[in-house]
Formats: sequence, structure tokens, C-alpha cells
Amino acid sequence: MNADETIGDDTTVLPEVEVTDERDLQRPVEIELPPDRPVTVINAAAIARRQASTIFDILKDIPGVAVDGGPRASGMKFNLRGFSDNEDVLFKVDGAVKGFEKYRFGSGVFIEPELLKALQVERGPSVTAGSGALGGTVSATTKSAADFLKPGQTFGSEVKYGYNWNSRERLRMVTLYGRPNAHLDLIVSVARRDSDDFRLPDGDRLDLTATASESRFVKASFYATDDLVIELSQTRYTGGPERAPYDATASGAGGFGIVQRSIDDTTTNLSLRYLPPDSWLALRGTLAYETTELADLHRIGQSRICVSPSPLLPAAFRVDRCNDDWRYAIWTGELFNDLRYTFGELRGVLTVGYQGIRNSRDIVRVTSNASTNASTYPGGFNEAQPPGDKVSDALIVENAMTYGAFTLTPGARIDRYHVSAEGQTRSNMIAAGQSPDLRFVKVSPALALTWRVPASDVSLTARYNEAFRQPLVDE
Repeated sequence: MNADETIGDDTTVLPEVEVTDERDLQRPVEIELPPDRPVTVINAAAIARRQASTIFDILKDIPGVAVDGGPRASGMKFNLRGFSDNEDVLFKVDGAVKGFEKYRFGSGVFIEPELLKALQVERGPSVTAGSGALGGTVSATTKSAADFLKPGQTFGSEVKYGYNWNSRERLRMVTLYGRPNAHLDLIVSVARRDSDDFRLPDGDRLDLTATASESRFVKASFYATDDLVIELSQTRYTGGPERAPYDATASGAGGFGIVQRSIDDTTTNLSLRYLPPDSWLALRGTLAYETTELADLHRIGQSRICVSPSPLLPAAFRVDRCNDDWRYAIWTGELFNDLRYTFGELRGVLTVGYQGIRNSRDIVRVTSNASTNASTYPGGFNEAQPPGDKVSDALIVENAMTYGAFTLTPGARIDRYHVSAEGQTRSNMIAAGQSPDLRFVKVSPALALTWRVPASDVSLTARYNEAFRQPLVDE
């Protein structure tokens, strides 16, 4: 029957129309390897199949990726091609930079795997990821309600319960999600973990490995138009006190002993995507603010930092305990535009963007010995871990041009840095005739050429990328 045929006097039969929604289509491949850069992408289906308890469990088997640190996620860190320090490996959640400058600390990653839509690992430096990421970048994308809802559903929920026999750890997680109308998408999730100490092979318990933590995730997505999506989310984690190595290093975590660590971490993120069809505009942006309060308790006999080496010292000279209170704040701002173009057989994507990061930290150290506080840590000031700010701005351009089997990708980023000592360190440097501020501009070029072997899945890539290590507040 043709579309314009009629049945009866007033009935018209229209052609059949099929409507699909891309958000319900999962790619069958577990790991995608783009041919022109060393990137591994793990999608939501692969994450669900792995049933990992932490984000570190998801990535530990990825080529070029290792996990260092202690027994708990708060003391773990990513190791990409031998680089593991926070200044060498960048971690992002929905574009927000996580982690901060703390001596040999973990990656500062606190999010349940069930809330992740995708994980991307890029090994080595990148023009678009961020400056100073010599080891690479780990980027996480969180889910929205649309990623949970089945066709025809408006609201839904998930409940998860987990139990670890060794430490008697209980995980209780509740996630609520829904789309009350065509423009609004909401998700709320709460997860709690509590446990006893780990049991060792000989049956004894490992002191201070018990944990108690809570993580919360809230996200609202507003579909203003078919082309514009605005998302507001917040991730909150509180945990501790729990056992953690003071130095989560690749050569052997715990070389400086252990601490009892408590963490309060909150990240608020505002993001947008504007992707109109057949337009020179394809915007993606992020504005995020992270605050972290970190408390380390050093005890005599456990830590080799700050406290006395032996309890046999006279009480007047002994330091039984030492408290480090760290406070961090990170602002992240990013805005990129991806222009897709075609000239005959030449296809390309021109990416132009801006990245800005404002990173500040402060620390107060107080010991159990009043004379040590007055002589070594006056007013809580610790000259070995000074307070300071680090501000960076970057302009980025990258152009991926494909002609036949070849893709040529030139790019560059221009970074402007301002690192400044603050507090007592600033006063000390000025008194010593030294500048408390460091300013510089750095250009980092990049070039990649890829040849895809015809009629095969094989490709050959040559890449050149200049990068530099970020100056630390300590330096």
C-alpha cells in the first residue's frame, strides 16, 4: 500500500517511522583504541561487567597503567608509564580537575564505579588534556538518569549491597533517578562503607585498616533545547580515620610509615554541551570548584614523620603525636569548540579551547610537645610543606586533518603560570631577598601522523609532543 492510499473516505495510511535513542545503544567493544593517540576508553557496559569495587580495580589491567599505594582507595594512586605523582598524572571528573599537591599522596579519587558512564586513559602528554601531565590523564564521565532508565520508564531506583569477608566490610548503596519531564533529568545516589581491620594470612588483624566512609552524588541535567544541555552536579566524600601510607610511592608504599587519615572532599561542577547540527559551533565547557580537607594523624611507633623515633625518650623531648591539617581549593574552567569541516576529500576537526586552573593549599601542623611547636612549627607553620597558590591559563589549538588513509594532527598549547608562596613562607622569602612569585609562559607544540592500512584494522602512528613538569608550590 502506498503512503497516499486511503482506507475509507477520511483515513490516510502514513509510512512506518522507526525512532531510536542513542543513549540506550551500548557499543559492543569493551576497549576502544583510537588509532592516532594512545587512549583506552572503557564504556558503561564494560564497567558493569567488571563489577569493580573501586575505580582503581577497573583500570589496573589496562596496558601501561598500574595502581600504587595502600590498602584503601584514599591512599591509592594511578601509575601511567612509570609516572605516579599527582603533578605528573592528571585526573578529571566531568572535566573538573581532581587531586592536589600533597607529598606522595594518593590520587584523591572518591566515586563509586556504578556512577561512571565512561573512563578514558590517555598515556603520555596531550595538548588538550592539560599541562604538565607527563604520565598521562585519567578522565571519568558520570552517568545521568537517562543512562539508567529503560525505554518507557520515567523513574527508577537501584539498590546495591556488598560484603567483604576478610574485613567484614559492608557496602550499602541506593540510587534514585528519573525524568519528570522532557527537559529535566535527575539522579541522587548515596553509598556507605564500614568494615573491621583486614585479616592477615596468620589470622591476626592489620591495625588501623577499618574504615567508615560515605559518598554522595547529585546530578541535574537540563535539556534546554535539542542542541543545548546544561548539567549541575556535586560529588561529596567523607571518610576515616583509616590507615594510609604517608608516601603512596611506586617503590614501596609506607616507606615513611603510616598515618590515620580523615578526608572531606566536595566537588561542584557546572557543564554545558551545545552541539547544533551543521554549525561551526560545537561547544563543551566546564566550571568546577573542589574543596578538600585532609587530616593526617601521626603516632609514635607508626609514622616516621614529625613524631619521635622512640617512646623511650624523656617526656620533655618526646613527640607522641602530630596533627597535619591540609586545606585545598581548586577552580577549573574549560571551554572548547570543535569545528568539523570538509573540503572535497579532506575532512577535519579544528579544536580551539581555553583552560584555567586556580589551585591553593594551606597546612597547619601541631604536635603534642609545646616546645616543639614553638621552636619548629610556630603558629602551625611547616616550612617543609609551605602554603601557596598556583594559577595557570592555557590557549589550545589542534587540527586533525584526514585525507584518504592518512591523518595529520598538528597542535600546540600556550601556558601562562603564576606560582606564589603564601603565609609565613612569603614573609620569609621577602626577608631573605628572594621573590615569592614565579611567572612564566611556555609553548608546547605537538604533531601526529597516522596511516591506516587499507582493508585492515592496522594503523601506524608517529607522534611528537613537548611537555613540561608543573612547578610545585614547594619549589
